[in-house]
Amino acid sequence: MTTGNRQGRPPSAVYRYATTALDAAIANDPDAYAKAMRSLSRNYGGEGVGAAMLAWVDTLLVEIQAPGGKVIFAPAWMAVDEATADAGSGKINGADDTPPEARWAGRLIAARANDDEATYLAVLHSAPQDERAWSRHVNALAMTVALTIRRHLAGKPVLHRGAAS
Repeated sequence: MTTGNRQGRPPSAVYRYATTALDAAIANDPDAYAKAMRSLSRNYGGEGVGAAMLAWVDTLLVEIQAPGGKVIFAPAWMAVDEATADAGSGKINGADDTPPEARWAGRLIAARANDDEATYLAVLHSAPQDERAWSRHVNALAMTVALTIRRHLAGKPVLHRGAAS
């Protein structure tokens, strides 16, 4: 298995799988998303999934054209509200009502948006390491990115400016 090229970057196939998975998530096609993720994981393991996650976050930040400077990224609870509209009451009122995986995804995105590598890595490594829990976190990131891109394309707000607390 080849995990990188001479520059230390993952092979282009990793990004093709990442793109296919994110496109499927944006299109709300869970079967296509799952197929792309299975292929990515089978062929490139955790290193490939990690590269895909970073690519998804960077794609989001380019898509929403996040300005320089400190950004409080607050899409997780907004995105989950859409994702869970048919579950229970269908309403999430804020971050405290958000599943921990979605809060984790929001923190990961915020760290990248603020160009804070140390926090990004700390948040990344704070996710549970057992396979099922890790998969839930990866999926939460993909869905948060996908739903936030959908919000952005619909003209809804996705960024808050200001000092992080």
